Amino acid sequence: MGELRVRRKLIYAIVPSVMIVASFYYFILTPNKYTATTKLMPVMSGATESASGLIGAMMEGSGFAGLISSKMMSESQLYVELMKSAPVLDRVLSRNYTNVLDGQQGTLYDLWDISDKELARRELDSRTSITANAKTGIVSLSIETMCPKLSSDIANEYIKQLDLFKQSLDRDMAGEVNSFLQEQLTTQEKAVANAEKKQAEFLAENRNYMSGDDPGLKLEVERLERDVFFQRQVLLNLMQLKASSDMDREKEIPRLSVIERAEPPTVKSGPHRIKSIAAVTFASLAFIVGLIALQIAYQTRFSRSTQQEIEDSYRTVSKDVRYLANRISRPLKSRSASEV
Repeated sequence: MGELRVRRKLIYAIVPSVMIVASFYYFILTPNKYTATTKLMPVMSGATESASGLIGAMMEGSGFAGLISSKMMSESQLYVELMKSAPVLDRVLSRNYTNVLDGQQGTLYDLWDISDKELARRELDSRTSITANAKTGIVSLSIETMCPKLSSDIANEYIKQLDLFKQSLDRDMAGEVNSFLQEQLTTQEKAVANAEKKQAEFLAENRNYMSGDDPGLKLEVERLERDVFFQRQVLLNLMQLKASSDMDREKEIPRLSVIERAEPPTVKSGPHRIKSIAAVTFASLAFIVGLIALQIAYQTRFSRSTQQEIEDSYRTVSKDVRYLANRISRPLKSRSASEV
């Protein structure tokens, strides 16, 4: 503690200086940030859900089953992944917005002065927070910018573009489902006709099976009747699914149910200036005290010969590092000089 008292002037000089620099950074250089949040509940009609389940069961094991099974997964998590997808991000980036703080208008590429599409996606993703409640299914989307109105506009545009993109996917999926069902109907109609033909041919060849006592004939008749009944039932189910699919394609089903639209926030979400300054100041105090304690331990715990050996090793390593740095920088300097 005596050594700390001796070096207290160093602590008194460094810690307030760090506090002043941190205060200047957070209060002068760091602008306020505002977070706007919107919430939605994914919607899937009961008819569509049941039809998707029946079709998925019929197509189990086929390559198309993966597309249908998406209806069985969490709709909320599906929406989260869709909002992170490139098509939705690109649509949000390319819409026009207004930054009321400086009166600038344009796309997010213009407002953020970014021309590269991938960098713009990363910037938008870094300002976006999307979460899905596993119990309620509610999806929350938050956008943070320096302009309250811009934050709410981007959040609402996210929902709009998600809705349009989801409708496009649903239309494509409904078309594929409809085409698949039509193919299955054609195949099943042939299967029914084939089963009925076999039954008719057998009955034509065995007209007296009712009066006969051959148990094999009776078993064959029953088998053919069961086959015809089964094929007709499958055809009936397919016809019902096809009719349900046609109805879903014709009617408008709400894709999204917005619980809470984003409004321009009135309270900033960051930065937390006082907490940040206090944390930086405390960290600087701990750092300088730790360095002093380390120096005291070095001087009291090691003998003079050990200290001299450590200092010699430090000078040797420093010399090697400078030598390597010169070897690496010399060709670069000569190349830049030749270019000039």
